[in-house]
Amino acid sequence: MCDSVIIEGIPTKAKADQTARILRLPCPDCTVEVTGGPSPAPYTVRRLCPAADDAATAASATAGSPTIAPPRQRPGVLGFLDFIANYESTGNYNARFGDAANQTDPKFTALTIDQVQAWQEGRKFSACGKYQIIRDTLRGLKASMNLSGAELYDEEMQDRMGTRLLEGRGLASYLSGGLEREDFALAVAREWAALPGVKEPFGPKGVYDGDGVNQARVDVPTYLAALDRLKSEAGG
Repeated sequence: MCDSVIIEGIPTKAKADQTARILRLPCPDCTVEVTGGPSPAPYTVRRLCPAADDAATAASATAGSPTIAPPRQRPGVLGFLDFIANYESTGNYNARFGDAANQTDPKFTALTIDQVQAWQEGRKFSACGKYQIIRDTLRGLKASMNLSGAELYDEEMQDRMGTRLLEGRGLASYLSGGLEREDFALAVAREWAALPGVKEPFGPKGVYDGDGVNQARVDVPTYLAALDRLKSEAGG
């Protein structure tokens, strides 16, 4: 049995594809995914082994938390983001990996995007904010949203980024009926490790379960109910 692997900071699509091919060789049954880009934003390659060790801990600010309170629910897309963030960060815009209660070390909502990137640089676990955005994802968002880096990483910006990530996973297609609920569920679970993959081979497990860091933290029926609510409130 192989291990799940995440490699960040790959500069070009060609190198990312080459890395993906190498990772696939010893484990043809695993899923290998290239995300991020386009250049100059870096790429990330993930090898996902659903059969890997199930005893992993959550790769989020909520790691080690035995229970999570019911999510605060705004309507529509923001409400669905609240649902996701409940399991990623307990909804805290200043959360950091392993510390969902963080407010001042640092206070991310008072930092610019460039300052957040400086904080993330060189850290093994770079996830921060309400949506636990990692280093490479933030670089990609900065490029795709045409941000200068001087903008604050405040509540409004984090919500904008969360929405952009959902859009990148097929939000519009799901809301219009072009993407099935279970397919969208899996796509969003590829973005946030606390969500179950729903479709086989993942089922109740998260896409990144077994990498030694990640674990799904919500059951499938609860997740699907949140997706149904999203469509009923935000769909056309």
